[in-house]
Amino acid sequence: MLQLELYNAIWLFVIVFMLHDFDEIIGVENWARRTESMIQNNKNWLKNAIWKFWNLNSHGFAERDVFIFIIMSMITFLKVQFLESSWSSLLFISFFLS
Repeated sequence: MLQLELYNAIWLFVIVFMLHDFDEIIGVENWARRTESMIQNNKNWLKNAIWKFWNLNSHGFAERDVFIFIIMSMITFLKVQFLESSWSSLLFISFFLS
């Protein structure tokens, strides 16, 4: 029977997250085109400000995800290196819950 070591299971979180983000990178522009008219027709200034701030396109979305991937990889590396420590568990869990 194949046994999955704990540190390998922890690294799987990074892989699953990135697979999820690749799907979002591919579909974000189509979603933004469909959603933009609903936001622009809305009179809520906060929604419009948020929409202009994010300015969604695949390139910008991918740049943001590279930054998240680097941070996530560093936190995961620390967790694997300090597997038994409580501070690394707290850091790891807090990142993935945010």
